[in-house]
Amino acid sequence: MQAWDETLPYNAVHSIQINRELDPERIPMIVSRAIEQHSGLSYLPDKITIEHISPTGDIEEDLRSANESQLNQRFDRNHSEPFIRFFILPIDEENFILGLCYYHLIASADSICWLLESIVADYCETAIPHLDTRPEKRQSSYRWLLLKQAKFFFLWLAGASEFSKKVRAYSRLPRRHREGAKSRVATLSLSATQRAWIRDQTKQTGATFNDVVMGLALHSLAKHGPEQASHSRRNDLAVSSIVNIRQHFGPQKAGTFGLFLAVFSVSLPLKTIDSLGETFQRIHKQTDRIKKDRLYLRNLFYVSFGTFWRKFLSKEQQENLNLKSFPLAASITNFFVDRFQNHLFDLPVSNYWRSVSSSPATPLVISATTFKDCMHLNFIYNDAIYESEEVASIADGIAKAMDSL
Repeated sequence: MQAWDETLPYNAVHSIQINRELDPERIPMIVSRAIEQHSGLSYLPDKITIEHISPTGDIEEDLRSANESQLNQRFDRNHSEPFIRFFILPIDEENFILGLCYYHLIASADSICWLLESIVADYCETAIPHLDTRPEKRQSSYRWLLLKQAKFFFLWLAGASEFSKKVRAYSRLPRRHREGAKSRVATLSLSATQRAWIRDQTKQTGATFNDVVMGLALHSLAKHGPEQASHSRRNDLAVSSIVNIRQHFGPQKAGTFGLFLAVFSVSLPLKTIDSLGETFQRIHKQTDRIKKDRLYLRNLFYVSFGTFWRKFLSKEQQENLNLKSFPLAASITNFFVDRFQNHLFDLPVSNYWRSVSSSPATPLVISATTFKDCMHLNFIYNDAIYESEEVASIADGIAKAMDSL
């Protein structure tokens, strides 16, 4: 991710709607206390950046613009400045949006959610059960985690040739990253009917929520995405999924503030992506095997090798390494705020949005966030590789697929 950040700022943004009157004078101190409690980082209130955004009357556009601006501002990794900053967007006299942007390498989404929970509870003067999220002095490494998976090593080695063959069939996008490219944002908010449709599909096909979102993405990308680069061998369309692997580090990491992520990919031949129900079932078959054999952990090896190999490449070759060797049409990241240990559900918070920067490995990120009765799909794309009209068409294709059955 540090290498990705050199190409495009690798940030993430979480935004919540707080149903209370805005008191901007109290927020810096509350934020400072929460950061120290959860991350172990001590920043004086005057060192924390809090941008106050003047609303234009179109809250959705104001929030989209704020997310886009935050994603494209790189944090200075060489100085002791905070890797977290905030923005405030008033809605009306009784509601406002608090946004948090952070350098993605410091934490997973669950850690940030706990931080926001603490801020809201303090702001609303509401007592919540204390969860110790302060990081340990000695962080557990991914290398240590992989050593614990020794029983899977031979299985992973046996499947290396199959995986290599599979990746070589991934279709490449016709455009490449260029200097000056930015992460752009588009949002699709799902209706109650569309959310119910997803639940029905999981019941009818046996697929998980994540399978359905990946299937919708593949289905729409195949029909509405950019033409794939012509190649006799590369005929599969691939998307990846980001997964939280905190549970593999053991119970001592249950509340630790930090990064606990891995990735896996699924693919289907372009010509066979047609029936949605069949697509969901085929994806579920792939993800079922991935989970059983823990192939998402195996991919950490490949990420490490790719990081090592980058050192021998030119800057231009580095920027397009993933697009050539591991081409993904999109990456899916799901976050169910209600499903893990937190108390936001009981606090005066009524909405939650999340964006994750595009990167050299993931030119289009579909960030799905579910909270209470709200579900948003944020489409974050590298504007050198995807055009805004293409992303709008992909989002529209997903919406119409949910409305058509």
